[in-house]
Amino acid sequence: MKAQLLFYPVTEQLFVFNKEAKLKYKYILWVGGTPDYYVNYKDALKDYDEWIEKGYDDVIIEKIKKRC
Repeated sequence: MKAQLLFYPVTEQLFVFNKEAKLKYKYILWVGGTPDYYVNYKDALKDYDEWIEKGYDDVIIEKIKKRC
């Protein structure tokens, strides 16, 4: 199964959690509504594949868009 990569505008809530993290993280891996944050796509995709192998089907990789 191919990774589903979604592009959403970043919400205010995402930027509130940590000023340093908002600059660091570029991807969010969602598993059943639970987020996990990644700096690079390769690591997010690796974990995505692991969750799919475990039988989860609600797994999404989201790219975090930077604000201007």
